[in-house]
Amino acid sequence: MGSFEHELHPAIGEIADSGPATVVNVGSAEGYYSVGMALRLPGSRVIAYEVDERLQAAARRLAESNAVGARIETRGLCTVAELAGLEARIAGAGTGGAAVIMDCEGADPELADPERVPWLASARLLIELHPASAPGVLELLRARLAGTHELQVIGFEPRRASLFDAVLGPLRGLRRIDRELLVAEYRDGSQDWLWATPR
Repeated sequence: MGSFEHELHPAIGEIADSGPATVVNVGSAEGYYSVGMALRLPGSRVIAYEVDERLQAAARRLAESNAVGARIETRGLCTVAELAGLEARIAGAGTGGAAVIMDCEGADPELADPERVPWLASARLLIELHPASAPGVLELLRARLAGTHELQVIGFEPRRASLFDAVLGPLRGLRRIDRELLVAEYRDGSQDWLWATPR
């Protein structure tokens, strides 16, 4: 429908326009962003971290069905050591640098740390915040990244089917409630993201 996390579309567009040589997707789930970025960036490599093996398999199927499987490297648990270990690979990839899309259910305070993972200081970072599992995460990441990045908080916007009339228009005969359900994300409360672009 084009409604999933539509608040992030401008940031995703900026990542695509910057042409990163490497996209790191931490918490890739079924491959929405890893496969999507591989499609948007045919010259880039994607490294996708996901601990759930069933979701890894789903992401591989999605990648193969979109003919981008050869450019996506699927890995399991993402750790600080794993991320730090990408330094030489990212530095050696040439122009474009790296971008990170992170949705790891509260592990972001540990992982999004340029002191321990130096290449993050020059990467574009899009981080889904989980204050319920990581209290104070926004304040922590702001303090940690303010010296290297321009920071913007992207807030969740309530879904209304009317925002997606171009897509929903051809689907005739739907009740109003069905149109609303098609774009709903069923989130518990508000959801924010931190968008960090290197200075």
